[in-house]
Amino acid sequence: MKKVVAIVVLILITAGAFGQDKTLGTGQWLHDLWVVYQKDVRGESFRAGFYLGFVQGIMMGSMGSEGNETIFCIPDGVTVGQICAIIGKYLDGHPEEWDRGAYHLIIETMARTYPPKK
Repeated sequence: MKKVVAIVVLILITAGAFGQDKTLGTGQWLHDLWVVYQKDVRGESFRAGFYLGFVQGIMMGSMGSEGNETIFCIPDGVTVGQICAIIGKYLDGHPEEWDRGAYHLIIETMARTYPPKK
């Protein structure tokens, strides 16, 4: 929970870097970052690096469980780049979801892609 709070604080602190973006923290915002990331997969631009870091931060903060319930189980060998692409491809295919929170879209996409082991 502390990690999730830290991520939210990070978003709020960096809000100034994105101007008065009313989509901040939504799927639309995340998709806009994904579009930049695709053009700069090494993350050299601020927005491309922010997409990679945001996704990685959510993944690390949520890795394995929320409370006592396992949310997703990422197999060994899956890279952060692959995870960024999986989430980006989901966003590309589901623009109707862009009004939802970016955090929830990432978690739900990963849970569908890598469901927990039973």
